[in-house]
Amino acid sequence: MVWAPSLVRRLIRHRLVQAGVVGAVGLAMVTTVSAKAAVLDGQRAEWGEPAAVVVVTEPVAPGEPVMGATEIRRLPLALTPPDAASYVSPDSLAKVALYPGEVVLSTRLTLPGRSSGGSSTAALTLPVAVQSPLLVEGDLVDLWIVDGADLSSSRVAEHVSVLAFSERDITVAVPNGQIERATAASLRPVIVTRIG
Repeated sequence: MVWAPSLVRRLIRHRLVQAGVVGAVGLAMVTTVSAKAAVLDGQRAEWGEPAAVVVVTEPVAPGEPVMGATEIRRLPLALTPPDAASYVSPDSLAKVALYPGEVVLSTRLTLPGRSSGGSSTAALTLPVAVQSPLLVEGDLVDLWIVDGADLSSSRVAEHVSVLAFSERDITVAVPNGQIERATAASLRPVIVTRIG
């Protein structure tokens, strides 16, 4: 009796069958990869295109410059707050403590610039809770904040000159000796009192 391979073994060894199996496995892989790619594209569209935002790399205390403690990263729009800063000017100061990994919000920064008041003052824009009526540019004002816990008030800047104002904010020339206190308080809206 002579041994002969079975029909199944002969089919497995046949080149057309082997090519068909390889083709089926390849087709399954291509289909799987393209389906996964379509899912990833859908998720990428859900998260949004990447946007450049400023992220804190080192701790920053209120009133300190932010420039050396940040970097620009690209994050999906879904992870980007609406008021995220995309640029930090060299003279930007922190209104509040900033921590590593935090996306910097433009409301947490102040942009002091040299004003027409000379080198002993800096322009500072602050949100306003209560604005003095009949305010004009050049007026002298005091800026106050109210503590919500005990309703006590404290003056954060005195005898500062108004550079510009709107219903929501005011830009004043703050003397350098008062800039740290005014910057730290500028996260909350201030109350403006006209003194001259």
